Amino acid sequence: MTTETHLVTELGKLNLRPQGPATAGIWLTSNGSHFPMIGWNDFVVVVLGWSVAAVLRLLQNDSASERIHFMDGPYAVEISRVPSGRFQLRMFAGPNGGREVAKGEAQVRQFIDELSTQSRRLLDECRLRGWWSPDAEELESHLQKLNRELDDLE
Repeated sequence: MTTETHLVTELGKLNLRPQGPATAGIWLTSNGSHFPMIGWNDFVVVVLGWSVAAVLRLLQNDSASERIHFMDGPYAVEISRVPSGRFQLRMFAGPNGGREVAKGEAQVRQFIDELSTQSRRLLDECRLRGWWSPDAEELESHLQKLNRELDDLE
């Protein structure tokens, strides 16, 4: 049985600070479990930017797997494409790369749609609040490239 994994962002808790990256809830949910944990608060613009860039590299076959680190805590997610045409997500906790604590899969298009939608909502919220940063600019740039890549696939 495959454990379907989804990305969750909690933009209701978005904290925009004059100095430094924006924070909000961001975690993965998989069959009732949450990684790093439900309500995990991190530098959401940065982590989503890294995530979009990683997925883009996977789609372009620039790498076989991508590891995305959360900025707070020793947590990381490794995403790779598996022969079934899905993404495999391996979750790691602990120092020095950590140990695998959970594993799940996601349908590629659904995961990308969730990632894109949540990234777009985040960028819209940043604009609405008059907060923009180099990190937001980078996320937007990666998102545009990802959308072009998806258009080419269809």
